[in-house]
Amino acid sequence: MLVLPRDVIKWLQSMDLSVVCVRNVRRECSNGYVVAEIMSRYFPHNVSIHMFHNGTSLECKEKNWSVLKREIEKLELNIPVELMEETMHMKPDAAELLIQILYNRTTNRVIKSLPVDHEIDFSDWYYQRTLPLHARSTAAKAVSNNIKFTELITAPNELLKQHKAQTIVNKHMEHRMQNRLEYPERFDIEPSLGELCPRRPPPRENQANKNHAATDHKISAQVEAAH
Repeated sequence: MLVLPRDVIKWLQSMDLSVVCVRNVRRECSNGYVVAEIMSRYFPHNVSIHMFHNGTSLECKEKNWSVLKREIEKLELNIPVELMEETMHMKPDAAELLIQILYNRTTNRVIKSLPVDHEIDFSDWYYQRTLPLHARSTAAKAVSNNIKFTELITAPNELLKQHKAQTIVNKHMEHRMQNRLEYPERFDIEPSLGELCPRRPPPRENQANKNHAATDHKISAQVEAAH
C-alpha cells in the first residue's frame, strides 16, 4: 500500500489547491481536477484550469481525463495511460502513484520509495494479506472487488471485460496456491506417500562381503595364471 511521502504532501500543500487531496487521495484525484490544477501551475500555457470541471459524474471524469491525457502526451511527461485510467476508477494505490510521478516530473526531485513498474499492483491483494485466511475473498468476490462499475461502463467491448475478469481470477488462483503451500494444515492437505517415506542412505556393503569378493578375485587370477 502506497503512502504519500512527507515531501510530496508538503509540495501539495504549498500550492494551495482548491481541493485538499491529502485527506483521501484516491477519491479527490479521480475526476482529474487536482491533477489539472497542478499542471496549470507548472504549464500555464498548455493547461488552463478553465478547461476542466470539478464534478463527480462519470461523464465529467471522462472529459477531464481525455484532455489531461492529450496534454500529458504533448508535454512528454511519460505518465502511463493505464495509470490515469486506474486513477479515474479509484483503484488502490493508483492516485498515490500518479501524484508521486507528477511530483518527480515537475520538480525533478527523486523519490526513493517510488516503485518500479513490475512492483505496481492496483488490486486489493495488499489488504487481503492482512486478513485471516478464512476472511479472504473468493474468486467471485475478488472479481467484484477489483473491477469497478465505472470500468464496466467505459470498457469498449465485452472481450476486454472478460480479459480483465480472467486476469483477476488467474491472480487469485496464484495467491490461493501460495496460501496452500504456506498453510497446508489450514487446507487439510495430507502428505503424499512419497513424502511419508523415510529418506535413508543406501546400505553400505558389508566388509566381509568385500573381503570374500577380493579373495575370489585372487583365486580366479591364480587359476588363469596356472593355465
